[in-house]
Amino acid sequence: MLKEEEQTEGRSRRSSKRVLIVEDEWFLATMLEEMLAELGHTVFAVASKLKQGLELAETGEFDFAILDLSLNGELSHPIAAVLENRGVPYVIATGYTTPGAQGPRTAPTLSKPYGIEDLQRVLPKARGEL
Repeated sequence: MLKEEEQTEGRSRRSSKRVLIVEDEWFLATMLEEMLAELGHTVFAVASKLKQGLELAETGEFDFAILDLSLNGELSHPIAAVLENRGVPYVIATGYTTPGAQGPRTAPTLSKPYGIEDLQRVLPKARGEL
């Protein structure tokens, strides 16, 4: 049994994951931060531009990422490729419905608009646990 200080709303600190958010819309990024916190996770960083997302993906210490497919008109595929090379799972958040509009591999998709239930549904697919 876990000690009381090791539990947070029924989750152990070990199940709490650090998340990289790459989203160019401030409101959506803020909403996503709040939903992740409600699910017991910590936001490692938020990037709104491709270059910033690439730098964080290459050097950051986090458990998984949520990538907006289109960042101010630039596709986040290079970030997804870095994450794949590092073995870091990710989810693609998109409002596009076109088949093949994901990252370089078939990643779980979080269709916009989404809610906390949708986020909770795709996270296990991205991480293989939760």
